[in-house]
Amino acid sequence: MVFIEAVGAMEVGDRKQRQRNTFVAFRLLCGMISTLVLVGFMSGFVCSQAQARVQLRTVEELVTVVEPRSGIYDFMVRTQAQRSVLESAYVVGSPGPSLCAAWVCNVFAYAGIQVPVYGAARDYLWEFCYSDDIDDLKVGMIVCGIGNNSYGHIGIYVGDGWVMSSETWYGEGTITWLQLDDFIDRYSTQYPVSWGWIGNIDLTEA
Repeated sequence: MVFIEAVGAMEVGDRKQRQRNTFVAFRLLCGMISTLVLVGFMSGFVCSQAQARVQLRTVEELVTVVEPRSGIYDFMVRTQAQRSVLESAYVVGSPGPSLCAAWVCNVFAYAGIQVPVYGAARDYLWEFCYSDDIDDLKVGMIVCGIGNNSYGHIGIYVGDGWVMSSETWYGEGTITWLQLDDFIDRYSTQYPVSWGWIGNIDLTEA
């Protein structure tokens, strides 16, 4: 009788141990499945974000982010002052989102040219941009317009139909190149794009 009770107790103990083992294995399996689901979700999220970025960069109104070759527009540069501004535009980074005017001022400061500092691009538009005649456009001129916001946008003409500026991409300031025609289309919503010498400093005579 005692032997039978002992055997029965051992069987109960073995059954409980198997139940515990099964429970532990089940929890481990659930954990692994949760991890795989999370990894799959995150991978899909990252891929979808990357695809969205590629798609946005592809259709972003023909904005082109490039690394220019040194001296690519030398044939349009007449003076050392123009060259200094051009070279500065290549190396001065964006000061941050929505700071296009600050970037322009930083470029000229880096080139050793002191210019007025205003808070918004539209201030430069009213003060220094006097022409929309393509024949007047020279390397180193500022190009300004007012698009969808009242602050306007400002860039620097670097020659061969290109305007460099600091724009906001994905919440960050990014230096971009935009064809002049596309710049005009984009930033003429409220007021026509025009150009001139910042601070009335003619770089062709500086």
